[in-house]
Amino acid sequence: DRITKYLVPPYSGPQLVVSRVSKHFAIQVGSRQQTVSIDRLKPAFLLAEIQPFRVSFSI
Repeated sequence: DRITKYLVPPYSGPQLVVSRVSKHFAIQVGSRQQTVSIDRLKPAFLLAEIQPFRVSFSI
């Protein structure tokens, strides 16, 4: 293990999942593809993008 600077997260996620096989995921990290065990992954809960809406009214 290397010593990291303060306030640097130990991960670089979220990453794109390319494929899944029983206990392994193939993920896209930068321009490379890596195979990672499911035990080393954390789920990412992403918020859906909310579309702005317009309210029209007349006076």
